[in-house]
Amino acid sequence: SSDLGIQPCGGDVLTARLYDQDGAAGTLGGDIALHNGGTDACTFKGYVNLQGLIGGHVVQLGVTHSASGPLLNNNNHTLPTVRLVTVQPGHDAYVAFEDSDVPNGPTPCSSTQTLLITPPQGGHAISLTGTPIPLCGGFHASLWIDIAPVSSIPFYNTRIA
Repeated sequence: SSDLGIQPCGGDVLTARLYDQDGAAGTLGGDIALHNGGTDACTFKGYVNLQGLIGGHVVQLGVTHSASGPLLNNNNHTLPTVRLVTVQPGHDAYVAFEDSDVPNGPTPCSSTQTLLITPPQGGHAISLTGTPIPLCGGFHASLWIDIAPVSSIPFYNTRIA
């Protein structure tokens, strides 16, 4: 390896899948696994950005970071903190998320079949498809989703696949 250190994980080597799911009282949550399909270790530090494909358009979501939703602040788990996460080739890092499936007011909720995930250090987004994610309002966002920083271990750990 070079003296430049390990490079940040980029969209060119990553794939995404839903690793697990959880739910409680009008909110849904889960961990998105970010898989390093490259040949070198790479790193994450901090938060991904999330956009949704809604009605054929890319829409920026109202991403909050630990806004006191019921799932990500559940006392049964320790909320991930921002730290450098190194992912070996063929291994995964995880993004825990929470969103609402209950309309907040008269507006029906949107849903996205495709989530576009941009790694913390930028670069091009990777797609998570095939998992409809309801996007209702909450925490001053019309399409609200709350996320934890990228972590080396899943938060919910209710393995579905």
